[in-house]
Amino acid sequence: MLRLKSYLLIAFVVYSFTVLSALPASLAMTAVKRFESGGFQVQSLTGTVWQGRMLAFSNGYPLTVDWDLHPLSLLLVSLDADIRLKSSVLDAKARFDIGPGSLAIESLSGLAKAKDLNPVLKAQGVSAEIATDVYLQNITLVRSGGQFTEVQGLITWEGGLVRSNALSGGQAMFPQMEGKLHEYDQGVTLSVIEKNKGQGILDIDLNNNGQAHLKIRERVSEFVTVPTQLLRGDPDGIVFEIKRQVFFLPGGM
Repeated sequence: MLRLKSYLLIAFVVYSFTVLSALPASLAMTAVKRFESGGFQVQSLTGTVWQGRMLAFSNGYPLTVDWDLHPLSLLLVSLDADIRLKSSVLDAKARFDIGPGSLAIESLSGLAKAKDLNPVLKAQGVSAEIATDVYLQNITLVRSGGQFTEVQGLITWEGGLVRSNALSGGQAMFPQMEGKLHEYDQGVTLSVIEKNKGQGILDIDLNNNGQAHLKIRERVSEFVTVPTQLLRGDPDGIVFEIKRQVFFLPGGM
């Protein structure tokens, strides 16, 4: 009798895991729909809850997300998954870990092609076009309780030709740039330097509430024409800045 009960228990466990592994991803559609906003709409979910694909639109641009969920993470009351993001702008891989009041994006690496990025820049009111690609390398962003708690990674740009009506002659050549992500007391900073000289060109601060603050240094006058009334003779001084709200996260995440 004891042996029979053991066989029945094993059969039940195997059956349960078989059923769970085959649960269709579409069952999560209701939960995913809660994250939709005016700029983000989900079209479909396919595969299973463990491995699947989401087709969506983000601000009018198609987005494909493939996931591979790590089941053992559920024992820790969190969702831990390897994600592949592919859109008309970005092709990247990362690891996502979502827990109660926390969100972690780890080892994010990928490529944003210039020809695909330029229309997005234009849609955001940036009157410039770049000719070379942007690379993301080993980026980690961790938020908990509405605060960024861990930040690191690099964003590199190959430099080259930039076209803009705001530039003298309508275009200019830029050197290779490297942006390093790090924390500051109110959020995240991306500090961009000219890679060969190691000199600061611009900073982008992203505070914990999702507001970005762009600050361009006077040193940029080495590559573009800056109105003389803005120049103070300090290469590290700020000649242009702008603030913009770039994201909102619900529930203090």
